[in-house]
Amino acid sequence: MSDGQQLDLQFKAPPVSVAEVDGVCDWLRGKGWIHRGPLARELGLTIRKLRAIAEHSDGRILSAPGSHGYRLNDDTVTKEEVLRVVAQHKSQRDRHDHRAAAILRRWHRHAQG
Repeated sequence: MSDGQQLDLQFKAPPVSVAEVDGVCDWLRGKGWIHRGPLARELGLTIRKLRAIAEHSDGRILSAPGSHGYRLNDDTVTKEEVLRVVAQHKSQRDRHDHRAAAILRRWHRHAQG
């Protein structure tokens, strides 16, 4: 980049309404795990929008990196399913924390130079 240019990185998730969360929850009811691609196509959503809806569901929609897709967190979900999703989120958090620390260490070495 030349002087005066800034890299504008905006990674905002799409806005999500309560009605959208409720709609996905209603659709998932009684279906078990649904892979993200077919679910997004069926509901006319992008994967990014589907992820945002799950994020804003206050735990009503289960999903995680490496999971089977999306599932309603209702009285039919097993303890093992919930614990697997929680473990996947914690593992991702740990990987991100490790990477962030490595980035800061490298930056500090160069900034001190």
